[in-house]
Amino acid sequence: MAATQGGRMPLLDHLRELRTRVFKSALAICLGSGIGWYFYNTIITKLAQPVCDLKKAQSTGASSCGSLYINGVLGPLNLQIKVAILSGVILTAPVWLYQLWAFIAPALHRKEKRNSIFFFMAATPFFGVGAYLGYSILPVAVHVLLASHRTHCPISLSSMTISTSF
Repeated sequence: MAATQGGRMPLLDHLRELRTRVFKSALAICLGSGIGWYFYNTIITKLAQPVCDLKKAQSTGASSCGSLYINGVLGPLNLQIKVAILSGVILTAPVWLYQLWAFIAPALHRKEKRNSIFFFMAATPFFGVGAYLGYSILPVAVHVLLASHRTHCPISLSSMTISTSF
């Protein structure tokens, strides 16, 4: 948006610009969520993969690992909506992050902008490494959590299957 004299804008101009940027971000997230909805089966299978070792289950004679337990009548729909929205947020992160940056950047001084850019350059790979480690550690975490309640709950990983159909 065009700034008025002295690089300042009235409050209503700020609110209009914020509304425009939020609308663009929401539209991008909705489009990304549509893509996540379309690829739901692929995404949920990939997300359940660390918990279910299908090759190990098939070596014991089972055709699947067990079933993904979804509670309630609306459980499958809720899961699909959550996966779609999260996929949309992740897929469109460059769009909404740019919109956020474009709204905030004009108010920053030159030194603050430079420090922010270094922060984003460092935070991006750290986020990727953290997401990969979380995905890699998930099978161990599930095993530890199930093993800690083995005396109280007769659940085992070998009895779990993944069922992504309704």
